[in-house]
Amino acid sequence: MLSNLQAEMKRSGVSNADIQSLLSCSPKTVTNKLKASTALSIWDAIKIRDTFFPSMDLEYLFAKEPQAAKFYHKSATRQNSARTEPGPQSEAGIRDSA
Repeated sequence: MLSNLQAEMKRSGVSNADIQSLLSCSPKTVTNKLKASTALSIWDAIKIRDTFFPSMDLEYLFAKEPQAAKFYHKSATRQNSARTEPGPQSEAGIRDSA
């Protein structure tokens, strides 16, 4: 279950229908992705983060276990904002669909 994402959705007033519209998928698919019973591609995760939670860290939003909030600051220096992208399957259950 993507508890952090669901908590942030609730705080920000983002609905399952908003995610459904963004990803162009069915309501059942959104429910399955939020429950982590269906894998969420890295591209969909980035799309959700960039659209609804641009200041939030991907690893925080899509962690399987609840965590303290982490924010991503685009204005941070390149050295401070360097990230390693997950491989085919990350700990958060995000899979690259390419």
